[in-house]
Amino acid sequence: MTPSPPADAAAIGETPRGDLKPDESPAPQIATLPPLPPDAEDQLKEELAQAKTPQNFQAIADKALRYVDRAIAGGDAETAKKLVAWALAAARESTDAELSKTAALRYLELQTPLTEDVIAAAKKRLGTWKPTPAVGPNESQDPPAASVSGSDAPQRSLADLLQEDAVERGLPEAPASAESASRVPAPSALSEGDLKPPSGAILLMTFESDTLVPKSGRVHVKNLSGAGHIGEMHGAKVVPGMVGKGLEFDGNSSVMVSGRFPSGGSPRTISAWILSNSQQGCTVLFYGIPTIGRAFGFITWGGLDNGEWAFLGYGCGLPTGMRVDANWHHHVVSYDGTDVEYYFDAERKLRSPARNVGGKREIIRLDTAPEPMRLGVPLNETSRPFIGRLDELAVFDRVLSAQEVQMLYKMGVQGVLLAK
Repeated sequence: MTPSPPADAAAIGETPRGDLKPDESPAPQIATLPPLPPDAEDQLKEELAQAKTPQNFQAIADKALRYVDRAIAGGDAETAKKLVAWALAAARESTDAELSKTAALRYLELQTPLTEDVIAAAKKRLGTWKPTPAVGPNESQDPPAASVSGSDAPQRSLADLLQEDAVERGLPEAPASAESASRVPAPSALSEGDLKPPSGAILLMTFESDTLVPKSGRVHVKNLSGAGHIGEMHGAKVVPGMVGKGLEFDGNSSVMVSGRFPSGGSPRTISAWILSNSQQGCTVLFYGIPTIGRAFGFITWGGLDNGEWAFLGYGCGLPTGMRVDANWHHHVVSYDGTDVEYYFDAERKLRSPARNVGGKREIIRLDTAPEPMRLGVPLNETSRPFIGRLDELAVFDRVLSAQEVQMLYKMGVQGVLLAK
Protein backbone atom coordinates (compact mmCIF):
# COMPACT_ATOMS: atom_id res chain seq x y z
CA MET A 1 0.00 0.00 0.00
CA THR A 2 1.43 3.42 -0.97
CA PRO A 3 1.78 5.65 2.10
CA SER A 4 0.14 9.04 2.01
CA PRO A 5 2.63 11.93 1.70
CA PRO A 6 3.68 13.59 4.95
CA ALA A 7 1.71 16.65 5.90
CA ASP A 8 3.35 19.97 5.05
CA ALA A 9 4.80 21.33 8.27
CA ALA A 10 4.10 24.94 7.43
CA ALA A 11 0.46 24.20 6.64
CA ILE A 12 -0.20 22.89 10.14
CA GLY A 13 1.88 25.51 11.90
CA GLU A 14 4.67 23.13 12.86
CA THR A 15 8.37 23.88 12.81
CA PRO A 16 9.89 21.77 9.99
CA ARG A 17 10.97 18.47 11.54
CA GLY A 18 14.44 18.50 10.01
CA ASP A 19 15.30 22.01 11.27
CA LEU A 20 17.69 21.84 14.20
CA LYS A 21 18.20 25.61 14.47
CA PRO A 22 16.17 27.33 17.21
CA ASP A 23 14.54 30.67 16.48
CA GLU A 24 15.95 33.78 18.09
CA SER A 25 12.60 34.30 19.83
CA PRO A 26 12.04 32.76 23.27
CA ALA A 27 10.86 29.15 23.30
CA PRO A 28 7.08 28.85 23.70
CA GLN A 29 5.53 27.63 26.92
CA ILE A 30 4.60 23.93 26.85
CA ALA A 31 2.87 23.63 30.21
CA THR A 32 -0.40 22.75 28.49
CA LEU A 33 1.10 19.64 26.90
CA PRO A 34 0.66 16.38 28.82
CA PRO A 35 3.79 15.11 30.57
CA LEU A 36 5.80 12.27 29.08
CA PRO A 37 4.00 9.04 30.05
CA PRO A 38 6.11 6.85 32.36
CA ASP A 39 5.34 3.88 30.11
CA ALA A 40 6.11 5.74 26.86
CA GLU A 41 8.64 3.15 25.70
CA ASP A 42 6.27 0.26 26.44
CA GLN A 43 3.52 2.04 24.51
CA LEU A 44 5.72 2.43 21.44
CA LYS A 45 6.90 -1.17 21.65
CA GLU A 46 3.33 -2.46 21.76
CA GLU A 47 2.11 -0.20 18.96
CA LEU A 48 5.05 -1.11 16.75
CA ALA A 49 4.35 -4.81 17.27
CA GLN A 50 0.76 -4.25 16.10
CA ALA A 51 1.49 -1.98 13.13
CA LYS A 52 0.82 -3.28 9.64
CA THR A 53 0.66 -0.42 7.14
CA PRO A 54 3.07 2.44 6.32
CA GLN A 55 0.48 4.79 7.79
CA ASN A 56 0.59 2.88 11.08
CA PHE A 57 4.35 3.21 11.24
CA GLN A 58 4.21 6.87 10.23
CA ALA A 59 1.85 7.70 13.11
CA ILE A 60 4.01 5.75 15.58
CA ALA A 61 7.20 7.44 14.40
CA ASP A 62 5.60 10.86 14.70
CA LYS A 63 4.41 10.04 18.21
CA ALA A 64 7.84 8.71 19.17
CA LEU A 65 9.52 11.88 17.94
CA ARG A 66 7.18 14.00 20.08
CA TYR A 67 8.06 11.82 23.06
CA VAL A 68 11.73 12.37 22.23
CA ASP A 69 11.17 16.13 22.17
CA ARG A 70 9.40 16.00 25.54
CA ALA A 71 12.33 14.10 27.03
CA ILE A 72 14.82 16.58 25.54
CA ALA A 73 12.76 19.53 26.74
CA GLY A 74 12.89 18.05 30.24
CA GLY A 75 16.65 17.53 30.00
CA ASP A 76 16.32 13.73 30.14
CA ALA A 77 18.87 12.65 27.54
CA GLU A 78 18.89 8.97 28.54
CA THR A 79 15.13 8.59 28.03
CA ALA A 80 15.35 10.52 24.76
CA LYS A 81 18.02 8.10 23.48
CA LYS A 82 15.82 5.10 24.27
CA LEU A 83 12.78 6.65 22.57
CA VAL A 84 14.61 7.77 19.44
CA ALA A 85 15.49 4.12 18.74
CA TRP A 86 11.76 3.41 18.41
CA ALA A 87 11.31 6.50 16.24
CA LEU A 88 14.02 5.23 13.87
CA ALA A 89 12.47 1.75 13.71
CA ALA A 90 8.99 3.07 12.93
CA ALA A 91 10.18 5.76 10.50
CA ARG A 92 12.08 3.20 8.48
CA GLU A 93 8.97 1.06 7.99
CA SER A 94 6.79 4.09 7.20
CA THR A 95 8.60 4.60 3.83
CA ASP A 96 8.43 8.33 4.63
CA ALA A 97 11.88 9.62 3.66
CA GLU A 98 11.43 12.96 5.43
CA LEU A 99 10.38 11.22 8.63
CA SER A 100 13.40 8.92 8.44
CA LYS A 101 15.69 11.91 8.00
CA THR A 102 14.13 13.65 10.98
CA ALA A 103 14.57 10.57 13.17
CA ALA A 104 18.19 10.27 12.03
CA LEU A 105 18.80 13.92 12.90
CA ARG A 106 17.36 13.44 16.38
CA TYR A 107 19.60 10.43 16.86
CA LEU A 108 22.68 12.40 15.78
CA GLU A 109 21.64 15.25 18.06
CA LEU A 110 21.56 12.95 21.08
CA GLN A 111 25.08 11.59 20.67
CA THR A 112 26.51 14.57 22.56
CA PRO A 113 25.39 16.19 25.85
CA LEU A 114 22.23 18.29 25.59
CA THR A 115 22.85 21.99 25.09
CA GLU A 116 20.56 24.93 25.82
CA ASP A 117 20.05 25.42 22.09
CA VAL A 118 18.99 21.79 21.57
CA ILE A 119 16.58 21.97 24.53
CA ALA A 120 15.17 25.28 23.26
CA ALA A 121 14.65 23.79 19.78
CA ALA A 122 12.72 20.86 21.27
CA LYS A 123 10.52 23.23 23.28
CA LYS A 124 9.89 25.27 20.16
CA ARG A 125 8.79 22.19 18.22
CA LEU A 126 6.52 21.08 21.06
CA GLY A 127 4.94 24.50 21.31
CA THR A 128 3.65 24.26 17.73
CA TRP A 129 2.97 20.55 17.62
CA LYS A 130 -0.40 19.15 16.52
CA PRO A 131 -0.83 15.39 17.04
CA THR A 132 -1.10 12.98 14.14
CA PRO A 133 -4.33 10.95 14.43
CA ALA A 134 -3.78 7.30 15.24
CA VAL A 135 -4.15 5.11 12.16
CA GLY A 136 -5.26 1.48 12.30
CA PRO A 137 -4.90 -1.24 9.66
CA ASN A 138 -7.90 0.18 7.81
CA GLU A 139 -6.70 3.75 8.45
CA SER A 140 -9.25 4.27 11.20
CA GLN A 141 -8.97 1.84 14.14
CA ASP A 142 -6.19 0.27 16.16
CA PRO A 143 -4.84 -2.79 14.34
CA PRO A 144 -4.77 -6.34 15.67
CA ALA A 145 -1.45 -7.64 16.90
CA ALA A 146 1.07 -8.64 14.25
CA SER A 147 4.64 -9.61 14.90
CA VAL A 148 7.45 -7.58 13.38
CA SER A 149 10.18 -9.91 14.51
CA GLY A 150 12.37 -12.17 12.42
CA SER A 151 12.24 -11.61 8.67
CA ASP A 152 9.65 -8.83 9.07
CA ALA A 153 11.90 -6.75 11.34
CA PRO A 154 12.39 -3.13 10.21
CA GLN A 155 15.58 -2.65 8.20
CA ARG A 156 16.02 0.81 9.68
CA SER A 157 18.72 3.34 9.00
CA LEU A 158 21.53 3.53 11.58
CA ALA A 159 20.52 0.01 12.69
CA ASP A 160 24.00 -1.14 13.64
CA LEU A 161 24.47 1.87 15.90
CA LEU A 162 21.32 0.95 17.77
CA GLN A 163 21.62 -2.82 17.77
CA GLU A 164 23.03 -3.12 21.25
CA ASP A 165 20.14 -1.14 22.73
CA ALA A 166 17.69 -3.07 20.55
CA VAL A 167 18.77 -6.39 22.03
CA GLU A 168 18.51 -5.07 25.58
CA ARG A 169 15.03 -3.64 25.16
CA GLY A 170 13.47 -6.05 22.67
CA LEU A 171 13.55 -3.69 19.69
CA PRO A 172 13.16 -5.22 16.23
CA GLU A 173 16.72 -6.34 15.62
CA ALA A 174 18.70 -5.44 12.54
CA PRO A 175 20.99 -7.99 10.89
CA ALA A 176 24.26 -8.34 12.77
CA SER A 177 27.18 -6.42 11.35
CA ALA A 178 30.64 -7.95 11.21
CA GLU A 179 31.97 -4.43 11.55
CA SER A 180 30.03 -3.38 14.67
CA ALA A 181 33.31 -2.77 16.49
CA SER A 182 34.21 -0.09 13.94
CA ARG A 183 31.29 2.16 14.79
CA VAL A 184 32.21 5.73 15.59
CA PRO A 185 30.21 8.38 17.46
CA ALA A 186 27.95 10.52 15.32
CA PRO A 187 29.04 14.16 15.01
CA SER A 188 27.33 16.82 17.09
CA ALA A 189 24.73 19.07 15.49
CA LEU A 190 26.45 21.74 13.38
CA SER A 191 25.25 24.95 11.79
CA GLU A 192 25.09 25.15 8.00
CA GLY A 193 28.25 27.23 7.94
CA ASP A 194 30.18 24.45 9.67
CA LEU A 195 29.03 21.75 7.24
CA LYS A 196 31.59 21.55 4.46
CA PRO A 197 32.82 18.70 2.26
CA PRO A 198 36.17 17.15 3.17
CA SER A 199 39.33 18.24 1.39
CA GLY A 200 40.71 16.44 -1.61
CA ALA A 201 37.57 16.58 -3.80
CA ILE A 202 38.24 16.26 -7.52
CA LEU A 203 34.54 16.10 -8.40
CA LEU A 204 31.59 17.89 -6.77
CA MET A 205 28.27 17.85 -8.64
CA THR A 206 25.05 19.12 -7.07
CA PHE A 207 22.90 19.18 -10.26
CA GLU A 208 21.36 22.53 -9.29
CA SER A 209 19.95 24.56 -12.18
CA ASP A 210 22.80 27.07 -12.10
CA THR A 211 25.33 24.26 -12.58
CA LEU A 212 23.72 23.04 -15.82
CA VAL A 213 24.98 24.76 -18.98
CA PRO A 214 23.50 24.20 -22.47
CA LYS A 215 26.28 23.71 -25.02
CA SER A 216 26.32 22.35 -28.57
CA GLY A 217 22.86 20.82 -28.22
CA ARG A 218 23.73 19.10 -24.95
CA VAL A 219 23.52 20.06 -21.30
CA HIS A 220 26.82 20.10 -19.46
CA VAL A 221 27.12 19.65 -15.69
CA LYS A 222 29.66 21.82 -13.89
CA ASN A 223 32.23 20.31 -11.58
CA LEU A 224 32.23 22.65 -8.57
CA SER A 225 35.55 21.30 -7.24
CA GLY A 226 37.43 23.19 -9.95
CA ALA A 227 39.34 20.09 -11.01
CA GLY A 228 38.15 20.25 -14.61
CA HIS A 229 35.86 17.20 -15.01
CA ILE A 230 32.71 17.98 -16.99
CA GLY A 231 29.46 16.02 -17.16
CA GLU A 232 27.33 15.67 -20.27
CA MET A 233 23.66 14.72 -19.89
CA HIS A 234 22.00 12.28 -22.25
CA GLY A 235 18.29 12.23 -21.44
CA ALA A 236 18.57 12.51 -17.64
CA LYS A 237 15.95 14.83 -16.14
CA VAL A 238 16.34 17.44 -13.43
CA VAL A 239 13.97 16.61 -10.56
CA PRO A 240 13.77 17.19 -6.79
CA GLY A 241 16.82 15.57 -5.23
CA MET A 242 18.03 14.79 -1.74
CA VAL A 243 19.28 18.38 -1.48
CA GLY A 244 17.68 20.83 -3.89
CA LYS A 245 17.76 19.34 -7.38
CA GLY A 246 18.96 15.94 -8.53
CA LEU A 247 18.91 13.83 -11.68
CA GLU A 248 16.40 11.15 -12.65
CA PHE A 249 17.32 8.18 -14.84
CA ASP A 250 14.63 6.22 -16.68
CA GLY A 251 16.68 3.27 -17.90
CA ASN A 252 17.53 4.92 -21.20
CA SER A 253 19.23 8.06 -19.91
CA SER A 254 22.80 8.63 -18.76
CA VAL A 255 25.47 11.16 -17.85
CA MET A 256 29.07 10.87 -19.03
CA VAL A 257 31.73 12.59 -16.90
CA SER A 258 35.00 13.31 -18.68
CA GLY A 259 38.49 13.48 -17.24
CA ARG A 260 40.82 11.17 -15.35
CA PHE A 261 39.87 9.62 -12.03
CA PRO A 262 42.08 7.82 -9.49
CA SER A 263 43.34 4.72 -11.28
CA GLY A 264 45.45 1.64 -10.71
CA GLY A 265 45.68 0.97 -6.98
CA SER A 266 45.68 4.62 -5.90
CA PRO A 267 43.46 5.76 -3.00
CA ARG A 268 40.02 7.15 -3.76
CA THR A 269 36.48 7.68 -2.42
CA ILE A 270 33.14 8.09 -4.20
CA SER A 271 30.11 9.55 -2.40
CA ALA A 272 26.54 9.96 -3.66
CA TRP A 273 22.92 10.07 -2.55
CA ILE A 274 20.94 7.46 -4.48
CA LEU A 275 17.25 6.59 -4.71
CA SER A 276 16.85 3.38 -6.70
CA ASN A 277 13.66 2.08 -8.27
CA SER A 278 15.72 -0.69 -9.85
CA GLN A 279 16.21 -3.92 -8.00
CA GLN A 280 18.63 -6.70 -8.79
CA GLY A 281 21.55 -6.40 -11.15
CA CYS A 282 21.56 -2.72 -12.13
CA THR A 283 24.59 -0.46 -12.54
CA VAL A 284 24.19 2.95 -10.90
CA LEU A 285 27.56 4.52 -11.66
CA PHE A 286 31.16 3.55 -12.30
CA TYR A 287 34.36 4.64 -13.96
CA GLY A 288 36.99 2.46 -15.61
CA ILE A 289 36.24 -0.47 -17.90
CA PRO A 290 33.88 -3.44 -17.31
CA THR A 291 36.57 -5.97 -16.42
CA ILE A 292 37.23 -7.58 -13.03
CA GLY A 293 39.33 -5.21 -10.95
CA ARG A 294 39.27 -2.42 -13.55
CA ALA A 295 35.96 -0.67 -12.73
CA PHE A 296 34.93 1.20 -9.59
CA GLY A 297 31.42 2.15 -8.52
CA PHE A 298 27.99 1.11 -7.19
CA ILE A 299 25.66 -1.68 -8.32
CA THR A 300 22.67 -3.58 -6.96
CA TRP A 301 23.19 -7.29 -6.44
CA GLY A 302 20.74 -10.22 -6.37
CA GLY A 303 21.37 -11.40 -2.82
CA LEU A 304 18.13 -10.20 -1.18
CA ASP A 305 14.47 -10.31 -2.27
CA ASN A 306 14.59 -6.77 -3.69
CA GLY A 307 18.29 -6.74 -4.44
CA GLU A 308 21.06 -5.40 -2.23
CA TRP A 309 23.68 -2.70 -2.60
CA ALA A 310 27.17 -3.78 -3.58
CA PHE A 311 30.58 -2.46 -4.57
CA LEU A 312 31.38 -2.79 -8.27
CA GLY A 313 34.99 -3.50 -9.13
CA TYR A 314 36.00 -6.86 -7.67
CA GLY A 315 34.75 -10.20 -8.96
CA CYS A 316 30.98 -10.13 -9.38
CA GLY A 317 30.72 -7.43 -6.73
CA LEU A 318 31.09 -7.22 -2.95
CA PRO A 319 27.60 -7.12 -1.35
CA THR A 320 26.78 -5.02 1.72
CA GLY A 321 23.64 -6.83 2.90
CA MET A 322 21.66 -3.59 2.64
CA ARG A 323 18.34 -3.93 0.86
CA VAL A 324 17.28 -1.78 -2.11
CA ASP A 325 14.09 -0.06 -0.97
CA ALA A 326 13.25 2.99 -3.17
CA ASN A 327 14.28 5.52 -0.51
CA TRP A 328 17.12 8.02 -0.54
CA HIS A 329 20.32 6.61 0.97
CA HIS A 330 23.87 7.89 1.25
CA HIS A 331 26.51 5.66 -0.33
CA VAL A 332 30.28 5.95 0.08
CA VAL A 333 32.86 3.52 -1.24
CA SER A 334 36.62 3.91 -0.81
CA TYR A 335 39.81 2.02 -1.59
CA ASP A 336 43.22 2.45 0.06
CA GLY A 337 45.27 0.08 -2.09
CA THR A 338 44.43 -2.92 0.12
CA ASP A 339 40.80 -2.82 1.27
CA VAL A 340 37.45 -1.60 0.03
CA GLU A 341 35.13 0.09 2.53
CA TYR A 342 31.43 0.72 1.88
CA TYR A 343 29.34 3.06 4.05
CA PHE A 344 25.54 3.04 3.89
CA ASP A 345 23.90 6.05 5.59
CA ALA A 346 27.17 6.75 7.46
CA GLU A 347 27.45 3.16 8.77
CA ARG A 348 30.30 0.99 7.56
CA LYS A 349 28.73 -2.14 6.10
CA LEU A 350 31.72 -3.61 4.30
CA ARG A 351 35.44 -3.68 4.86
CA SER A 352 36.97 -6.22 2.55
CA PRO A 353 38.07 -8.80 2.70
CA ALA A 354 36.32 -10.55 5.57
CA ARG A 355 38.20 -13.84 5.28
CA ASN A 356 41.67 -15.35 5.36
CA VAL A 357 43.16 -17.31 2.50
CA GLY A 358 45.83 -19.88 3.36
CA GLY A 359 46.19 -18.43 6.84
CA LYS A 360 46.77 -14.93 5.46
CA ARG A 361 44.36 -12.06 5.09
CA GLU A 362 43.37 -11.69 1.48
CA ILE A 363 44.29 -8.34 -0.06
CA ILE A 364 42.23 -6.82 -2.82
CA ARG A 365 44.39 -5.61 -5.68
CA LEU A 366 42.58 -3.26 -8.03
CA ASP A 367 43.90 -1.90 -11.28
CA THR A 368 41.15 0.56 -12.12
CA ALA A 369 41.34 1.94 -15.64
CA PRO A 370 41.50 5.74 -16.03
CA GLU A 371 38.33 5.89 -18.10
CA PRO A 372 35.49 8.46 -17.79
CA MET A 373 32.69 8.04 -15.27
CA ARG A 374 29.30 6.79 -16.43
CA LEU A 375 26.06 7.43 -14.56
CA GLY A 376 23.09 5.20 -15.41
CA VAL A 377 24.98 3.15 -18.02
CA PRO A 378 24.81 -0.67 -17.74
CA LEU A 379 28.16 -2.27 -17.05
CA ASN A 380 27.68 -4.85 -19.80
CA GLU A 381 25.01 -6.71 -21.77
CA THR A 382 23.97 -8.73 -18.71
CA SER A 383 23.57 -5.70 -16.44
CA ARG A 384 20.35 -3.73 -16.14
CA PRO A 385 20.17 0.06 -16.55
CA PHE A 386 19.64 2.27 -13.54
CA ILE A 387 16.11 3.55 -12.86
CA GLY A 388 16.02 6.08 -10.05
CA ARG A 389 17.54 9.34 -8.86
CA LEU A 390 21.02 10.52 -7.96
CA ASP A 391 22.26 13.64 -6.16
CA GLU A 392 25.30 15.23 -4.47
CA LEU A 393 27.99 13.26 -6.31
CA ALA A 394 31.57 13.61 -5.06
CA VAL A 395 34.91 11.95 -5.81
CA PHE A 396 38.02 12.35 -3.66
CA ASP A 397 41.62 11.40 -4.40
CA ARG A 398 42.07 9.94 -0.93
CA VAL A 399 40.28 7.69 1.57
CA LEU A 400 37.83 9.56 3.80
CA SER A 401 37.69 8.88 7.52
CA ALA A 402 34.52 7.64 9.19
CA GLN A 403 34.03 11.11 10.67
CA GLU A 404 34.30 12.71 7.22
CA VAL A 405 31.77 10.24 5.84
CA GLN A 406 29.38 11.20 8.61
CA MET A 407 29.93 14.87 7.76
CA LEU A 408 28.83 14.21 4.16
CA TYR A 409 25.82 12.27 5.43
CA LYS A 410 24.84 15.06 7.76
CA MET A 411 25.14 17.63 4.98
CA GLY A 412 22.55 15.63 3.06
CA VAL A 413 20.05 15.15 5.88
CA GLN A 414 20.33 18.82 6.85
CA GLY A 415 19.84 19.94 3.25
CA VAL A 416 23.28 21.52 2.73
CA LEU A 417 24.71 21.47 -0.80
CA LEU A 418 28.18 20.05 -1.39
CA ALA A 419 29.20 23.35 -2.97
CA LYS A 420 27.62 26.56 -4.24
